[in-house]
Amino acid sequence: MSCPNCKKSGLVEITLNIATRPVTMRNCSSCDSRWWQSEGESLRLPGVLALASRR
Repeated sequence: MSCPNCKKSGLVEITLNIATRPVTMRNCSSCDSRWWQSEGESLRLPGVLALASRR
């Protein structure tokens, strides 16, 4: 996989279960872009934080 912003490889990928959903954060080591996905859906940071704040 490559960065959608700069097209370079070298991504860091971390998957966590947040509110019973697997959420994957990817970070580009070259341009420091970050993005999140869960179950095939792209998420923005506010959506990730909303999931994390659910009880």
